[in-house]
Amino acid sequence: MTGKFTKFGLTIHPKGGENVNWKKLTKNEITKKLEEFKFIKPFELSRVLIKSKIFKERKINKLTNEVQEYFSIIENFGGQLELGDKNGVPHYQCWLELRTKNTSTNVLNYFSQVLYGENKSPSISVKVLTNEITDYISYCRKEKRANLPGSYRHINIDKMIGKLDAYLEEVPEGKKSLKLLMDIKNI
Repeated sequence: MTGKFTKFGLTIHPKGGENVNWKKLTKNEITKKLEEFKFIKPFELSRVLIKSKIFKERKINKLTNEVQEYFSIIENFGGQLELGDKNGVPHYQCWLELRTKNTSTNVLNYFSQVLYGENKSPSISVKVLTNEITDYISYCRKEKRANLPGSYRHINIDKMIGKLDAYLEEVPEGKKSLKLLMDIKNI
């Protein structure tokens, strides 16, 4: 589908994971394989999505003759880590809403570069969402969560998690307070 849109589906698979028989692995083994492949963790993905600036276009300022670059930023997003029905491949299933319209090729190229350092990674797919975004939000929240142990445990990928992760990294005292609160509440 060509044209510019604001709503996209984003699926991210572990690069190098296409030759793994995921169905035969336990959840602990899946986590270890994802760590081997250096697959992005849920907190990290949330932060990448918050900071995303997807190239849109270049324009020349007629007064100054300077080239200005314009970007689409992500207005809202969500998703989760899932295991595929057919082959059990772990993957992120996300939805994105951009503030300004962009092409699916630009979105694919951006995430391919940021996550895997390449153009049009076969481990990433982008789909234009033409139905109501609420349909895809529900799809990305379905009960098919991966529920893996360790650093790939279930966390809803959203803006709040990304902001919390950034805050905890910047404010060490906040991290201590959160750990204390979690211990008190047995979370």
